[in-house]
Amino acid sequence: MKFSRPNLPQGAACLCVVSGSNKQVIRALEQRGLTCYITRPSRALSAPVASHADMLAFSPRAGKLLLAADQRELHTRLQKSGVETVRFDGLKPGYPFETALNAAVVGKTLIGGETALSALKSFETNKLEALQVRQGYARCSIVPVTENALMTADKGIAAAARGAGLEVLELQPEPGIQLRGYQYGFLGGCCGKLSASQLAFCGDFTALSQHEVIRKFLSRFDVEPVSLISGPMQDIGGWLVIAEKE
Repeated sequence: MKFSRPNLPQGAACLCVVSGSNKQVIRALEQRGLTCYITRPSRALSAPVASHADMLAFSPRAGKLLLAADQRELHTRLQKSGVETVRFDGLKPGYPFETALNAAVVGKTLIGGETALSALKSFETNKLEALQVRQGYARCSIVPVTENALMTADKGIAAAARGAGLEVLELQPEPGIQLRGYQYGFLGGCCGKLSASQLAFCGDFTALSQHEVIRKFLSRFDVEPVSLISGPMQDIGGWLVIAEKE
């Protein structure tokens, strides 16, 4: 295996960090050849998102992972797999402090709110072009498609990304995305790349009201949407691909 670039594996993903909150999703990922390293609920986060990977982990580059300090068991497992892990103790309860790791790397661009960009300054992000947005839950709100393309339902992120030269599909919020304790979840939290050509969704992709628009956008980049499980779309906090098959 080889370490994968953040959010955008080129080969078939084989190792990821993901919440264990949805066993169906874990089984589906494992059936596709991924080893799932599970995040545990953190006291720094509210209960519905306490184990979400997009809240607890951040990868600035291939082979390196910042991980909330209370994920001790996961730190140990990842280090044994050769991943360079850094214990991050900057997560604190309440908004915006809980969003300190909630930033998205899309190619050479780092997109995040003020809290995240400030917290991540000293963690090898200086080679990335920082793009500050008002949305603190930036990673939750972004679906990386390629190094130069993304999808989002956040108007501020869409405008900023376009201004930075990225191709953007701006969507409407999807009320059908389920996230316990909230009216609806984020699109970025219910999907992730399995390879350069596959974007997987935690639910029936065709249940999304904008699935035809999404499919058309993805096809421009030779990316196929895949439904990991049946039923309503679930925001599980996405997953971080750490390694892919060579």
